[in-house]
Amino acid sequence: MNLDDSFVTLFLSIIILCFAIAILKSIVKIVPQSEEWTVLRLGKFEKILTSGIHVIVPFIERVDRKISTKETVVEVSDLTAFSKDNASVKVSANIFFKIVDAKKACYDVQDLQKTLETIVSTNLRTLVGSLTVEDLMSKRDTINQGVLTIVNEASEQWGVKVLRVELQNMELPQKLTEAMHRQMEADREKRQAIIEAEGERQSTIEKAEGQKQEAILKAQAEKERVVLEAEAEKQQLILKAEAERQQAFLQAEAKERLAQAEAKSVEMISAAIKQGELSALNYDIAQKYTAALQAIGESENAKVVLLPNEFSKLSGSIAGISEIFQEMKK
Repeated sequence: MNLDDSFVTLFLSIIILCFAIAILKSIVKIVPQSEEWTVLRLGKFEKILTSGIHVIVPFIERVDRKISTKETVVEVSDLTAFSKDNASVKVSANIFFKIVDAKKACYDVQDLQKTLETIVSTNLRTLVGSLTVEDLMSKRDTINQGVLTIVNEASEQWGVKVLRVELQNMELPQKLTEAMHRQMEADREKRQAIIEAEGERQSTIEKAEGQKQEAILKAQAEKERVVLEAEAEKQQLILKAEAERQQAFLQAEAKERLAQAEAKSVEMISAAIKQGELSALNYDIAQKYTAALQAIGESENAKVVLLPNEFSKLSGSIAGISEIFQEMKK
C-alpha cells in the first residue's frame, strides 16, 4: 500500500467520523436546567423536551424554539396617561412573569414580550384614567393589583403566568407637582394645628379633671373630719353618760349603804335603849348635832350661826332627851 492510498484512507475516515458526530448530535439532545425546547416533525409541533437527555429522529424532527422557564422581567417605560382630573402622568412599570406552557408561548402569540407590554400599557392607562392624582400617589398597591389581575386573565391563553406588576415611577407636570407640594404643606400645617389644639384641649380637660379630683379629695377629707369629730363627740357623750351613770349608781349605792347603816344604827340604839344603855344614844345625838352645826357653818348662804350660850348645855339637852326615852321605856 503506497503513501497516496494511506492518505485517502485517513481522509475518508475523518469524513466518516465527522458525519457520525453530526448524526449523533442531531439525534441526542441535552436540555439544560430551567429550559424547555420545542420539537417539530416535518414542520409540525411534535413535543416539548424538558431538562435532561433526549433522542429525536434525525432529518425528520428538529428543535425549533428554546424557551427559558425562569422568571423574566419586561419593562414598560415612559407611558403617558391622563388621570381622572385631566393631569398628564408619565408611568414606568416592571412586569415579572414566567412561561408555564412552552407550546402556547411559542405558537399562540407572535411576540410574547411585546404583547405583554401592550396589554400592561393599555390597562395602566385605563386605571390611571379612573383615579385622581391624589389617589395615584396613595394607591400604588391597588393599581399594581388591578393591572396584575387583568393581565393574568389575558395572558393565561398564551401559557404565561404574570407574577407581579410593580409601578416604578410616576412623573407629574412641574406646576402640578409644585401645587401638590403646597397642598401637602398646607395639610401638614393643618394637621399640626389640629394636633396642637387637641393637645391644648386635652391639657385643659386634664387640668379641670385635676381640679375636680382635688375638690373631691378636699370635700372627702372635710367629710371625714366632720365624721371623726362627730364620732369623737359621740364617744365623749357616751363616756360622759357612762361616767354619770356610774356616778349615779355609786351615789345610789352609797345612799343605800348609808340608809342601811342608819337603819342598823337605829336598830342598835333601840336595842341599847331597851337594855337601859343610853351611852350609844347620847353619842349618836351628839354626833348628829355636831354635824348639823358644821353644815350650817360651811353653808355659803349662812351669815350668822346661833349657838347655845354655853356649849355645856348640849349635854343637858342630851340628858333631857335620855330621860324622855327612859320614860318611854317604862
